[in-house]
Amino acid sequence: MCGNEIKDDFVLEYYRNIRERLTSQGNRLWIRFHYFLTVEVALVGAFLATKNGLSEHWQLLLIPFLGLCWSGFWFLIGAQDLWFYEDRYESLRKFENEKILKEIGFMPSRLTKSDIPKFKRFICFKIPEYGVTSLAPIFPILFVLIWILLGVVGWITRS
Repeated sequence: MCGNEIKDDFVLEYYRNIRERLTSQGNRLWIRFHYFLTVEVALVGAFLATKNGLSEHWQLLLIPFLGLCWSGFWFLIGAQDLWFYEDRYESLRKFENEKILKEIGFMPSRLTKSDIPKFKRFICFKIPEYGVTSLAPIFPILFVLIWILLGVVGWITRS
């Protein structure tokens, strides 16, 4: 076995490991996102059931407080998840650019435009430098606003 073949095998295995870490981090990010979203929706449902007179007045304040706490916790987890995902993505991109793409003689330009038909561009686009993974810490912020609004509603209807 030639020394270059062994080196190539290690490079390929290293690339696979980097790619696997990115994929698994993305999977964990979305699993946690759905878990937190499910709890948020359940809390909103509990609040709405309370609004219809099914529970005590103190729950009109307790549920929004729990929702705020849960949203804050979700934000911390989501922001870290996004950081780890972006870090893994950057590692993969750097390795591809420095090792793989140079080796095969391919250097893609980030400035090239896709050949998406004009009629599809309204529903098929990418916002530069942002992806759907950015929703991990954005959604908890939206829920904080919802909980503040629901807390105010609970406070007003308490009297």
